Amino acid sequence: MTTTNSEQVVRECAFDIMNIVKKHNGDNAGLVVAEIELRTEDQPFSRPPWLGREVTHDSRYFNSSLATHPYSKWREPHSGRP
Repeated sequence: MTTTNSEQVVRECAFDIMNIVKKHNGDNAGLVVAEIELRTEDQPFSRPPWLGREVTHDSRYFNSSLATHPYSKWREPHSGRP
């Protein structure tokens, strides 16, 4: 079975914004996911320069999907922006 455990989880809360960065290991090694929790969908925030594209609605990034179809098995190159 594939593991979706994270090697590192960094949590930070400031100005009503919760940031969580997960660095995955195992079959999902190389995948880093940043979660930004806002109070509202249109709440402005400072976008860090390292932040990639929005993947909220991409089911490949759901933990349940990563458990059955891990990042290492994706056909697309691991550019961080599949």
